[in-house]
Amino acid sequence: MKNVSIDTAIKAPMTKKEIAKIAEQDVKALIEDGYTDPLTMYAILKRAEAFTASAIKTLKPYAIQEVEQYGKEAEKENVKFTVYNTADALDFESDAEYKRLNDEYERLKAEYLGEIEKKIKDRERLLKAAYENYNNGINAIIVDEDGAEVRVPKIKRHGGTAIRVTY
Repeated sequence: MKNVSIDTAIKAPMTKKEIAKIAEQDVKALIEDGYTDPLTMYAILKRAEAFTASAIKTLKPYAIQEVEQYGKEAEKENVKFTVYNTADALDFESDAEYKRLNDEYERLKAEYLGEIEKKIKDRERLLKAAYENYNNGINAIIVDEDGAEVRVPKIKRHGGTAIRVTY
C-alpha cells in the first residue's frame, strides 16, 4: 500500500483536488487492507473536523493580522491569502416606514400567495402519492381535483444513505 500520511498531504504544496484524491486513496487502502475499521476512522475524522473548524475560527483574526502586515495579500506554504472587507448588513427593520411597508407587503403576500402556496403543497402531495404508488408497484392512478391524471414526476436527485455522528 502506497500511503501518503496526513502530515504530507497537509504540508506539501498540493491543490485541494490532489489532497482529496490522496485522502480517498488512503482511506480506501487503510480500510481494505484491514489497518482500521470504518467506524473508528469515521469517528476520528469527525473529531478532527470539529477540532479543525474550531482551530480555524480561533486562528482567523491572527491570520488576518499577519496578512495585513504585507498589505492585502500574502503567500505562504504555496497558499495565497487575501484579506477583503465584507459589506455591512443593514437593519432595515429599524426604520419605521420600511417596517410599515414590509408589514403591508407580507400581509398582501399572505393574502394572495397563501392560496397559491396551498395549491402548490396540494400538488406536491399528489405528485408524491403518484411516485409512492409507482415506487411500490401499485398501479393505482392518482387524479387531481379536475379529474386529470397525475403523472409520476421525474427524479431530480436520487436519495442516498447518510450517517449521523454524535459525541
